[in-house]
Amino acid sequence: MSSSQSLQPPSAHGPMPKRPRLEKSAKDDACSAATILLDLLDILIPAHLQASNANFTDEFKQDMSDLRSILISFIGKKGNLTLDSRSPYLHLQFPLPGSKFLQQCAQAYKEFCLCYNKHKYPRPSPSDYAKNWPNAQAQTPHLLCARPTTRRGLPLSTLHDVFREFIIRADSPLPQCSISTAARRAADSLCGSMGDAFADESARSQEFDRCTSQLFGIWQSQHHLAPRSEACSGYVDRTLESTARTIITFREDKKDIGDGGEVYMQVARDYDMYRQGCDTIGGAPAFLICVLGPILIVSGGFYDGSNTLVEPLTRPCYMLADETGRRQQDLARVLYALHCGIQSLDMHVSCNHFSHLVLAHDRNPGSSHLTNCKYSRR
Repeated sequence: MSSSQSLQPPSAHGPMPKRPRLEKSAKDDACSAATILLDLLDILIPAHLQASNANFTDEFKQDMSDLRSILISFIGKKGNLTLDSRSPYLHLQFPLPGSKFLQQCAQAYKEFCLCYNKHKYPRPSPSDYAKNWPNAQAQTPHLLCARPTTRRGLPLSTLHDVFREFIIRADSPLPQCSISTAARRAADSLCGSMGDAFADESARSQEFDRCTSQLFGIWQSQHHLAPRSEACSGYVDRTLESTARTIITFREDKKDIGDGGEVYMQVARDYDMYRQGCDTIGGAPAFLICVLGPILIVSGGFYDGSNTLVEPLTRPCYMLADETGRRQQDLARVLYALHCGIQSLDMHVSCNHFSHLVLAHDRNPGSSHLTNCKYSRR
């Protein structure tokens, strides 16, 4: 995966390159959002907060007055005013429920904070996160993925049943069924080829695709990640989508061990960026797969409403030939559990999507949303 912000080094004799367009756009967006919010506060403060019958705390009134002064300074300095990311003025709470105008102010404030953080505190792309994760994880926000050890959340098995069921299946004997047979064949194929030296990452990715095609179908290649709240973008090596067109499996591949940084942190950041632009009702659960040379690692991703949680769900599986068949058997159990888990996620996500369409149709009987619904049981 490559970052969209990569720049060529300046020529020793040529002119200095222009600043990245994304950085300029983020700065302009922050200034525009600050201007809109300031205009609203100029109405809110005298007409609402200072009214004789205003039912607001003195602390909130002072916060709004201070925020107005900060916005004036930010606009006057053309966006060159820096607040600490933990500044209380980037984390104010508006009293809700409130009037429509107060809700409008709260929305404008949220927009300003989003644009400000995007401008002043841009986070690394997934490929850069993989190479510089210690610094990135020292900042706020960060991923709760147990790296470093203090950055961890609740066990995923307690947050969603699909992860609990995956762990149980991966540690249980394979049942006798067509899916387990396909899992054994895929494991034999992977152990028979992934130990080889590949010309590049793409060749290894294609071989993994081929070996697992009967289990997982066609992997989608190079999904573009560009959430509005981020200044960077990136591409995921492989993804699988639900029937409702939501990504439920992310995969990052490396040609071999030691190439391209920490692949676990890269796929975790992939998921973190994706969930910022999707419906997170239900936690947006997903499987995150790392192919690190001949090693396979399966993790889970979940959003608890405030934090992105990522956790390995299995021990690393070595996709290497074994005359006793032990490694193939261990790998087959993981692949079988992964197939079942992806099917469960597809059902979960698609049912939620279908329910939302029904609710939308109930609110607007003339809507044609349901005519295009692709919900199906696999």
